[in-house]
Formats: sequence, C-alpha cells, structure tokens
Amino acid sequence: MNEPINDTPQAGPPTLFARGAYISGLDGLRAIAVLLVMVGHFGLENVVPGMLGVTIFFFISGFLITTLLTREAQAHGDISVGKFYMRRALRLYPELLLLVVLGGSAGLLYHAVRPIDVAAALGYFTNYLLLHEEATGRAVRWPQLWSLAVEEHFYLTFPLLMWATWRRPRLFAALLASICVATLAWRFHVSQFGAPFGLLQAGANLPYTSLASDARIDSIVYGCLASLMFRRWGDHLAAEPWLALAIGAAGGAGLLLSLVWRDPAFRETWRFSLQGLALAATFVGLYATPLGAWVRKRLLDHPLPRRLGVLSYGAYLWHMEVVIACVAWVGAPVDLPPVQKLGLVVVGTLVSFLLAELSLRAVAPAQRLRHRLFAR
Repeated sequence: MNEPINDTPQAGPPTLFARGAYISGLDGLRAIAVLLVMVGHFGLENVVPGMLGVTIFFFISGFLITTLLTREAQAHGDISVGKFYMRRALRLYPELLLLVVLGGSAGLLYHAVRPIDVAAALGYFTNYLLLHEEATGRAVRWPQLWSLAVEEHFYLTFPLLMWATWRRPRLFAALLASICVATLAWRFHVSQFGAPFGLLQAGANLPYTSLASDARIDSIVYGCLASLMFRRWGDHLAAEPWLALAIGAAGGAGLLLSLVWRDPAFRETWRFSLQGLALAATFVGLYATPLGAWVRKRLLDHPLPRRLGVLSYGAYLWHMEVVIACVAWVGAPVDLPPVQKLGLVVVGTLVSFLLAELSLRAVAPAQRLRHRLFAR
C-alpha cells in the first residue's frame, strides 16, 4: 500500500502524524518484505521466511492506514470513508485488472484459467478458494492473491470502525486489542477442532490459520495498534532512547524466535501473535531511537529500496507469472540445481520488478485520477 504523501523524509515519532510528512522507512521495509516473498517462491522457501514477508506487509498496512486516517481526522475533524474506499479501489484495482487480463491471456498457453479463479481474484476471496481447492486437489491461478484478500477484508471493515470510534481512543484501542485476542483464540480453536466448512488444517501445506482472513486479520491490527502506541507515547519513547532501543532489540529477538521455533502447534497459534508484537517493538527501535533514524536514513530511505518499495505491489502481483513460466519451461524452482536456482532468484527478481515498473506506468492515469478527485 503506497499512499501519496509529501516526499521529504523526516525522523521521529512526532512527524508520523504531521500532515503531509513522508513516513520514513516504510518503502524500504516493503522492499524487504516483497524480496522475502519472491526469493522464497523462486526456490529458496526452505531458507528464506517468505511468510514473514507477508506478515510484514500486513503490519505495515495496518500501521500506515491508521496513521494516515489519524492525520485526516486531525486535519478535517472527520474521516471520509467513501473517499477512502475510492482511493483504495483506484490504487489496487487497475494493476490487478492488468494482471488478470494479460496474465490470464498469456497463461492460457501453459496453465488453465477458470472463471472461479478470475472471480476470486477480482472479488478478493482467493484465500478461501485456495483452502477449498487444496482439499480437492485442484490448482488455483494467481495463488499469491490470498494476502490481498486478507487485506481487502480488513479495508472493508477497519475504516468504518475507526470512523465510529476515533474520538474515543481508549475504546478504539480496546476494540483492536480485543480483535487480536479473539483471533488468537480462534486459531487455537481451529488447530484443535479443525477448520470450518470442512477445509483442511492440520498437516495441510496451506493451513487455514495461515491463509484465512478470520485467522490472520490480527497481523494487520497489530500494525494499527503500533500507530496508536506512537500517537499516545511516541514523545515519551523518543525521550527515552535507551528504553526504546531495548524494546526494539526485544522485538528483533522475538522475530528470530518466531522463525526458529518450528513446533507445529506454535506455528498454527502463537506464531502470528508473537510476530505482531515483535514487529510493534521493532518499530519502537526504528522510529524512537537515533540508531533507528540512522537505519532509516542510510539504508531504508536509500533511493533503490525506496523505489523497490513503491514497486512492491506490482512485483508481488507479477512475480508468480515468472514462477509459473519457469515451472512450464524448466520445472519447479525448488527442484533445480543450486546454481540454476540462484540464477532464477536473480533473473526472476529483476524480471518481476521490470514488470512492476511497466505495470505502474500503465496505470498512471488512474493514479492521477485518484489523487485529483479523492484526496483530502
């Protein structure tokens, strides 16, 4: 998600909510997240934590949308839910339509495209279609769109919740925290009693607790809570840099623990909660300490990762087309020899970002229309 805001980098929690201020570091984090996903899909999924990349995307979405809507509420005294939905549609749909039309047409040469795949892509229910089709053994076109479905379900509900409660911040925060607790409880229920509607869970390659919106929505909500945390305590955290640094270090340790702890019961239940809390703590170190400011300025805000972050949505959409073409021509990436696998990672990544650049340029008129008609 790449909202247009002033391009002048600024540091420190107070500027997060300054109208028009560029939120330093987020584009660079998007670049890292999409690279984790892509490198995993290009054959290194046993080495690179691709699912963590998706979780980072989710967290950033919650953090960014809460921050931007807070800015809107402060500037205008309210939140325009209708304009928000129009901005979202014009931001996400043009490139998605391009993928479905062009990718679907080209894909007919080597991969069947069913009406249900198109409906799932455009209707944002690919995650549930994936779960259903794994139970039946059928492949789904554009499987990467499962995460967009989770985000869209969040977009359909969260702005309304914030519009109704933003003037009562404690109630708003309590509701968000309740969602996180309820989602974790639901994952425990599913892991013990099975997924609803006969969908697979235990032992599945794509478990319900990883893909279903009702089991993953908290990964986005933790980002929302992190934004509220900076709104409430950002100045205090910035005034205590050593405390903030310790919290950030604890967040990094929590992320590492979530990756090395391979117990299936943990991965189906606590994993995403731990990662959400750890990312929130990591953001404290990133946005409330001098070291974090240096990392953002010197690394994350470098022109290359910033551009890759801007292209992350398109790269995420298109990289599976490269994977599918590879499977059709030379076999599954995971089965390739190491040298060829590394070559595919490099070439596939470059091709994916090239397609993303072309895609973004193709939909530029829709982006300009979004800014002109529905900005606040």
